[in-house]
Amino acid sequence: MRMAVSFDEKTKKTFTIRKSEEAFNAAKVLAALAETMKKGTSFGAPCLLEIVLAEMVISAVPSIEMVCFVNSGTEACMSVLRLARAYTGKKKIIKFEGCYHGHADPFLVKAGPMYQAGTLSGNPLAMTAGIHTLKQMKEPGTYEYLNKITGELVQGIIDAGKRAGHSICGGYIRGMFGFFSTEGPVYNFADAKKSDATKFAKFYWKMLEDGVYFAPSQFEAGFTSLAHTPEDIQSTIAAAERVFWQI
Repeated sequence: MRMAVSFDEKTKKTFTIRKSEEAFNAAKVLAALAETMKKGTSFGAPCLLEIVLAEMVISAVPSIEMVCFVNSGTEACMSVLRLARAYTGKKKIIKFEGCYHGHADPFLVKAGPMYQAGTLSGNPLAMTAGIHTLKQMKEPGTYEYLNKITGELVQGIIDAGKRAGHSICGGYIRGMFGFFSTEGPVYNFADAKKSDATKFAKFYWKMLEDGVYFAPSQFEAGFTSLAHTPEDIQSTIAAAERVFWQI
């Protein structure tokens, strides 16, 4: 859309909006967003789209050599501060008085009154997803279903590992789970560190080759959702059984 501004005899502004072929085509962007949302809105892991956009940014601004996407200006400032300190070995930073560099403690010196207005804080897409997800979670049987499929998944993987002669333990609560390549039990980080990290790495890569994407570290939690079907659970257990016999 293109905007034209004119003034009448009473000096009142008149705004005229007209279509333009050269203007930003919001419809195409919205259509692309709708298509992407069908595949998932957040994964907690890198995705192909990050690489595509990063290459486009680098192509548009040749002076940029590397891109890392974050969620807010605060996170960007924190990341660049860590990078600068690691590279230079220096501990002090220079901050412009009265300027806002994010709400991390090192940036708040003489910053003045603060208010919450992060770049993506409370954005409408995330809020809409949260509202309707919580509405669905209130429906009868929701948590019971999550508990059932998560329990079946964890126990199935543990049983498959033991049948193949591996040390393995795990646990879950509702839609959250985890397992470790050790006899266990695991109650704390010291217990978790007894796990065979090399074996878990082999398990991770083999499962990925078989089409199952777990978190790449056994110290990370996994999550099930209402989108997972009993067939998904059984196919995952079957894949784990095949992998355990290979490693």
